[in-house]
This record gives sequence, structure tokens and C-alpha cells, in this order.
Amino acid sequence: MAAWLGHEPAQVALGRRARGREALRQAGHEVCVRVALAGARAALKRWGGEPPPEVVAGVAAIEAWLACPCAAHAAACREAEDSVGPLGARLLGEVDVDAPDADADDVSARLDVAERRSQVTLTVFQAALAVRAPLESGPGLPAPVSEIAFGALRSAAGAEASAARADAPPGPSDEAARRMIEPFLGGGHGPREGRGRPRDAVDEEIERYGAALAAFEAACGARVQAEVRAALVPWLLGAP
Repeated sequence: MAAWLGHEPAQVALGRRARGREALRQAGHEVCVRVALAGARAALKRWGGEPPPEVVAGVAAIEAWLACPCAAHAAACREAEDSVGPLGARLLGEVDVDAPDADADDVSARLDVAERRSQVTLTVFQAALAVRAPLESGPGLPAPVSEIAFGALRSAAGAEASAARADAPPGPSDEAARRMIEPFLGGGHGPREGRGRPRDAVDEEIERYGAALAAFEAACGARVQAEVRAALVPWLLGAP
């Protein structure tokens, strides 16, 4: 697990590249919950402003369960699922895209904020769900806790990508990728086929856009993973 999170001595000791899903499957339930919680904490930093009390309470409920994994704290995490789960859709639904006097740029900006915050709420929901998730899947059971923890990290990376597209300066690892996708960030979501443009040119632009976007999102995921590494590796290695 420490090797997958990027701890160099652990990577050397392992002697091969660590795979995320494999590391999570082998790590056990508590570690997976801690990974999901670290992802939720990282995502919460991308909220922008004061997050709603349901989201803050959801994170606190998971922290309380880790400190004391009793039935009462598990029930509080289940309540957090119910309160945080619907928030993302509600946030997106509050943006009135069909208002007759709506400014297109303003609507786009508010949609970006709502999308970012919906990713945050999804990460917190997944972290709360991880508390009751089984080690293995089965009929009537949630997905395995390892898959839920992995999904929480992906959701946190999605929140970081949304924040980076909106208002964060590019870092050295993704500056080139951001420059390439910059023309597509002003209200569009990708290259478009223009009238009279050769199809080969459009295909090439789509390919360049896809590669740039993949690099950009990978850099965002790496930033989140670095935060998770800083939070978890000392605990994993038994540091006081």
C-alpha cells in the first residue's frame, strides 16, 4: 500500500510497480476506509467556500468510526450516506440553465462549481459507504470496500480536475496539457467539427485533445494521491 501511494523506500522494497486495486484488496477493511477518508479530506479542500454541514458531519462520522468502530458510529456513517448522497444532484439541479435572462458564461461558471462540489459530495458519500462495505462482493451487498476506496480517490481527483480547470494555476507537471486543452474550456467540452474542416483534421484534433486531457487528469490525480500519501504513509509505517 505504501509503495502504491508513492513511498520510495516501500517501492524499492517491493521490487515492482504496485497496482492500486491489488494493494487495496490486500490491505484490509480499515486501511481501505482510511484511504477513502483521506480522499474525502483532499476533496473537501476543493469545495471553495464553506461546505454544508451534512458534508462536514459525514467526514466527522467516518473519523469517529475509525476511532471507535462500534455499532453507533457505524449507524452515524449510514446516516451520512443518506444525507450526503443526494447533495450532488441537488447542487446541479439548482443551476437554472433554462432561465430566459441567464448569461451563458455565468451559467457555465455556476455549473462548473456545482460539478466540482458534486464530486466532493460523491467522495464523502463513498468514504461513508466504505464503513459498511464488505471485503468481497455478494448478493445484496455493496461493492467491495477496495473498489469503493478506489472510487473515492477517483472522485477526489475529479474534484481536483474541476478546480484546476476553473481557477488553479497549472503546475509544472501539467502545464503543457493545460495549454492544449485551454481552448476547449470556455464553455465547450472538447473539439468540434467545424463547417468545411477536413475530417482528418478534426480526428487529429480530437486525438490531441484526448491525450492532453488524459495527461491533465493524471496530473490532478497525482496531486490528490500525494495528499493521501502524506496523510496515510506515517500511519501505515507505524509512525507515532
